[in-house]
Amino acid sequence: MQPKIKYLLLAVVLLFLHEKSQGCSAYKLTVGDKTMVGSNYDTWCTQPHIWFETSGYGAYFTGARAMGNFDFAPQTGMNVHGLAFVTLAAPSQHTDKDLSGLKKITNRSQFLQDVLHTCKNVSEVKAYLSQYNRSELNQEVLLYTDRTGHYLIAEPYELIEGNDDRYVQANFCPSTVSDFSAIQQKRYVNGSQFVRNKLDTTLAFCTSLSDTMHVCRERFGDGTLLTSILDLKSNNLHLFFYHDYDHRVSFNLDEELKKGDHRIDLLALFPANPEFEELRNHMTPMNTPKLSAAVILFLMSFFVIALLMLISFLLGLRKIKYNSLKLLIGVIALLMSWQMYVLGTQEGIYYFPAPYNTGTNSLINMAGYLPFAALLLIIPAFVLNYQVIRKKIWGLIPTSAFFLMNMMITCCIAGFMYWKLYDVF
Repeated sequence: MQPKIKYLLLAVVLLFLHEKSQGCSAYKLTVGDKTMVGSNYDTWCTQPHIWFETSGYGAYFTGARAMGNFDFAPQTGMNVHGLAFVTLAAPSQHTDKDLSGLKKITNRSQFLQDVLHTCKNVSEVKAYLSQYNRSELNQEVLLYTDRTGHYLIAEPYELIEGNDDRYVQANFCPSTVSDFSAIQQKRYVNGSQFVRNKLDTTLAFCTSLSDTMHVCRERFGDGTLLTSILDLKSNNLHLFFYHDYDHRVSFNLDEELKKGDHRIDLLALFPANPEFEELRNHMTPMNTPKLSAAVILFLMSFFVIALLMLISFLLGLRKIKYNSLKLLIGVIALLMSWQMYVLGTQEGIYYFPAPYNTGTNSLINMAGYLPFAALLLIIPAFVLNYQVIRKKIWGLIPTSAFFLMNMMITCCIAGFMYWKLYDVF
């Protein structure tokens, strides 16, 4: 393969390598000498695992996002000293702070695991994290809690300590919030209201709180994949799968570590869940390699067609009938190329209500309406394509490119229907 072609393909593939956005919620409750930590892992990942590591201070971790080589990114964890952490996705603000001289985080997963293997309490975590340039952990916030109820909120550029008897966290960086009562994230509002006038550290109370904060979205019923409730005093951990709070699996960290390093597929421990099976069988470019390859191929093909039609348009000015149609085709091909990019990078488009709307990015929001434009234009496009072919108005290349684009859009429409991108009512 020619080096230029190889680098072009690599650049396109890199567009599709993205960090899956995880919506999560967490809390910590302290009564006397007992502290409980709860976490709802809201994700589209479908491979929940728990693993135990004996190195350093022995610890457990849960996660569902595959990292290759049978590894998973840790989302929650606890070590033998009752130090626990939860990761949550959260938009963060950049800073002008001088970060030079700080250590670089080269492997996020290993870094998170190393913290639990080397620290016994929040004070040690703060000292440890202060050594590192955490801008590598952009767009997330970490909640560390130790057995005393002391907690640390680790943002990419801030470290915030606290010792309140109750604390609720969702997808926001506290340092950027001036009025917590104005936060409208439903899981945060529900959790805050639940603990406002009552505080308890029983498993029943924590289970109810986790249930109150869980997410179940309209499409596919997806949302909270795994709920973890940690008893930092006894080192017991309790897990609930796919927002089903009638079935629980429990572990004791000390007892599990006696078995050595090991990992467990959590799907084997819980009864079949119809909602989860629907989610797991829902094919997208993010979980189906062939679809991912097809989206990349379509993106490149639409882009090439756009270039061909625009060049042909410029060469045929004032000479060829229907020449202005080439300009329109080129624009449509460019828009469809953008649609393919969105399909390959925005996982939420397959799960959130149609038309997809991020609430912030107008270019991505536009892609939520392109499937409707494709549906309206496809029949007129085929009619025009037939006229061009029958009357032999254009040359072979623009005529073939027009036909190929129409066929590709037809395939896209079938995909849009499967992904329910037309379900607006």
